[in-house]
Amino acid sequence: MKLICPVSGTENEDREQCKQCGTDLRPLIQVSEFPDSLFREGVECLNEGRLQDALEILSTAVSITPDSADIHWKLADVFAGLGQYDHALRHMDRAIALAPDSAEIQGARQVLQQAREHVLSGIALTHTRARR
Repeated sequence: MKLICPVSGTENEDREQCKQCGTDLRPLIQVSEFPDSLFREGVECLNEGRLQDALEILSTAVSITPDSADIHWKLADVFAGLGQYDHALRHMDRAIALAPDSAEIQGARQVLQQAREHVLSGIALTHTRARR
């Protein structure tokens, strides 16, 4: 990981101290790893079915690193799990914009769109039956 020393402006790679001035770079390392830590925690919550916790954690992560396709993708999964398909599709579209060559994300978006249509058709069918 490359870090720029805030004191000397020197680029340092995989070092805990600046190679030029000796400044402690560990706080910068911790800050730079924070979004990844949030992502892992959010995915863990998602996998455990703790969707509200996952939503809060991943929303924080995406506010720090808005250009992460993975975070947007997982947020889409959370919103889908909460039945908020329009929010889910917006995050999935953002993930695709950030990683347009990812066939995996594109496939996940198709599945998400089908799930949304299935839910909407079920709602329409229920509504039609209720009116009879």
